[in-house]
Amino acid sequence: MRASYYLLHTHEYWDDPLFADKCRQLAAYGHEVGLHLNALTGWFAHARDDVGAIVAAALERLRHAGVEVVGTSAHGDRVCYEQGFANDWIWREMRGDDPAARETGRTAEGVRVDDPAWQLTYPADHRLVRDDGAACPLWSESMARHGLAYDAYHVPHEHYWSDSGGGWTRTGDPQQADLGRGRHQVLIHPHWWRGAPRTIFALSTARAGSTWLAQFVNTATNAEGVHEWTLNHRRDGDAMVADKRTHDDFRTLEEQPAVAAALIRQMAAWRTTLPGDRVEANVYLEPFLDTLHAELPEATLVHLHRDGRDVVRSILNRGWYEVPDDRRHRTVPVPHWHGLSQFERACWYHRFTQERLLAATDRRLSFERMVADRVYLEATLAEFGLVTHPLLAERVFDERVNANRREPLPPYAEWPESFRRTFESICGGVQVTLGYDNEFDLPPAASPATTSSAAAGATVFTLDPAAMPAATTHVVATPDPGGLTLATAEAGRANAHAMLTPGKWDKVTRRQGIACTGDRYFAGRARLEAAPGVAARLFALFFDAAARQVDRRHVATLRDGTVSFTFRPTPEASHLALAAHLGDQSPERRLRLTALTLDAVPTSPAYGRLPVAEVARKR
Repeated sequence: MRASYYLLHTHEYWDDPLFADKCRQLAAYGHEVGLHLNALTGWFAHARDDVGAIVAAALERLRHAGVEVVGTSAHGDRVCYEQGFANDWIWREMRGDDPAARETGRTAEGVRVDDPAWQLTYPADHRLVRDDGAACPLWSESMARHGLAYDAYHVPHEHYWSDSGGGWTRTGDPQQADLGRGRHQVLIHPHWWRGAPRTIFALSTARAGSTWLAQFVNTATNAEGVHEWTLNHRRDGDAMVADKRTHDDFRTLEEQPAVAAALIRQMAAWRTTLPGDRVEANVYLEPFLDTLHAELPEATLVHLHRDGRDVVRSILNRGWYEVPDDRRHRTVPVPHWHGLSQFERACWYHRFTQERLLAATDRRLSFERMVADRVYLEATLAEFGLVTHPLLAERVFDERVNANRREPLPPYAEWPESFRRTFESICGGVQVTLGYDNEFDLPPAASPATTSSAAAGATVFTLDPAAMPAATTHVVATPDPGGLTLATAEAGRANAHAMLTPGKWDKVTRRQGIACTGDRYFAGRARLEAAPGVAARLFALFFDAAARQVDRRHVATLRDGTVSFTFRPTPEASHLALAAHLGDQSPERRLRLTALTLDAVPTSPAYGRLPVAEVARKR
């Protein structure tokens, strides 16, 4: 069925970066694209004083998108009833001999109704007057001058139907009428008639294409696509606000499942307020599958998977498990976890996550096919009830997102045989289940019963409020006997920060800094007092022997309560410093740091030894 879509130039979608592509997609489907006119409303809002300029700018936006526009329809804006006008009162061709007799008593949508609340009264002097005294003469614009052939409300018809307000209350229901006789004009707002919203979770390991999938869905389908939204938003009054928790201390969510459960419940309750289909790609929800299923039993869970050899390589190149007590990433509940090397942990993470998702889902989506075969991807999304728009899909399908910036670990073919065999002994079984091949024919590895705990370290830094404040930039640091209160000096300073150790953000000497050695990593613990939602970012700043900054890393988010963190120093660094970054938040968002310690923990040489070292020697 061919329809005419009149696009409203005062709606938020008008500024959508994909607006032009979406206009072309409507035209490619065979629909007409027209202008939903709100020019007089814009004039009352002081958008422009020239009504004709408002019309011209809106038409240029549509025509620049590459679509032919010859029709318009007036928008029945709320302001129309507040100020008493219809947006089509600008067209000279529509005036007629007695506009007062014709226009008085009709609605801003162009039909006559019995309810006085919706009836307009035409101004006797043929003009509208704004709050600043400016006047706009009616019927002053020519449709022909703007390249328009018709106004929809003036197209001849015997019957008119409108769902304005979300139902057929004003005109009756056309579905109960005989549409086979006479000319019928039906005004439909498609968003009123969407079916029950679908909720789909694409669950995966990290580095399996979740970011790409969320972007594709959001750009090219009828659904909203979001990435790692759940667990990273919390309820604040009637809104859900960003509060990223999975980036720097995922271990806390593992150790406090009640916190994760509360965040999932908040998401589920908020989801009921959203009208459309929603797809969330998330690599962090696997540990909380029971809660997710309990809170959203109607949701569809999809298993997004990728070849484990590429997953293991990619996460290790991202620095996963670079320290034995890694608080940033998933801890796999196998009894020998603390005795595993970095490489073995990555393999077990892949195996355990895939086994859990295989048991919890009955639908799969292959990363390799998804990014190479658009037909496969669109067919799979269609099975979930999602429609893919071809022109929009062409725009985004070949984009590569979230690629690793460094890749010290080489591809699987260059791994030493000992590492290839280790990978297959751990992951070989799940690889076969997911349709990937194995190089060797090895029995699956069992979980050894032995365990060992992380080594203890020496404390190298303890916060001393009496020694504060250190150097600050746009931050007020107020020490007291029990802590240090931090707040921005003024809002809007994106670089507002306070050094917690001696030196400046971009220059710290070896004498001022904390020494780095290759055989140690750092484990820290902070305790804070802050209102909900108030947070700062703790940075480790790395410097070489000449006091030049060689790297900086966000190692923790400082929020109310106790925060633990771990990190490994940059290889080029001889020493480091710590800084709290408050960003551009308002001065009243204070936080009080009551404790901060940093330990240097020994690491066995075998733990961090990756195949890249052996490959380098062979070369």
